[in-house]
Formats: sequence, structure tokens, C-alpha cells
Amino acid sequence: MYNKICPICRKMFAGRKNKVYCSRKCYEKFYWKNNTKPKGYKSIKKHRREKKKKLIEILGGKCEKCGYKKSLKALEFHHPDDNKEFTISKNLCLKFEILIEEVKRCVLLCANCHREEHDEYLGE
Repeated sequence: MYNKICPICRKMFAGRKNKVYCSRKCYEKFYWKNNTKPKGYKSIKKHRREKKKKLIEILGGKCEKCGYKKSLKALEFHHPDDNKEFTISKNLCLKFEILIEEVKRCVLLCANCHREEHDEYLGE
């Protein structure tokens, strides 16, 4: 442990070699002061939501069966021919070009129509 001085509040604190600030509060103060928001879960979530929105727009923006378009969360990507390389919703962190290639193999369905599509017992 090293004795250090926080560059924000000027308090002395004991910390590891690479620790710069005495607390999370001082760390965030520094970033807000410099107009740089620390990357966290909220910004990543927003980025993924924007990617999904663009991918949905590529497929027409509504369910292909019933025309539902009220909620982005209810629209899902369905691979009709089992030619799936990966699950889109779990891989929104990949490059946009790779996602577009996978989305072109998909059909856009709302959650209800997607469940009906996978239901083996429907139609008996």
C-alpha cells in the first residue's frame, strides 16, 4: 500500500500503485468536470438498444406476420432456415457489419408470433 493524495479533494489515502482517486465520488467528479462520462452499464445498454433499433429498421420495423411495431423489446429476430451462426440479441457487442450479415438471414417477428413459430403443438 502506498500513501497518496487524491487530485480532486486533496485528502491523503492509502491505495495500490495504480489507484489515483480516494473514492468513486472523486473519480466521477474528475470525469464530469472534463465532460467525459465514465463508460458503464447504462451507456453500453443504450448503445446496444440503438444497434437493435437500426437492425430492426433494416428488416422493415414491424412483425412480418401481424404488423406489430409498438415496442422494440417485443420484436425479435427469427432464423427460419436454421442457418444461424449466432444469436443476435446476445451478440449486439459485435461489429455492425457482422450483425447486418446475420440479420439478412432473419425474419422480424413480435414475441407472440415468434413463440407460435416455435410451438410444436400448435395446429394439432
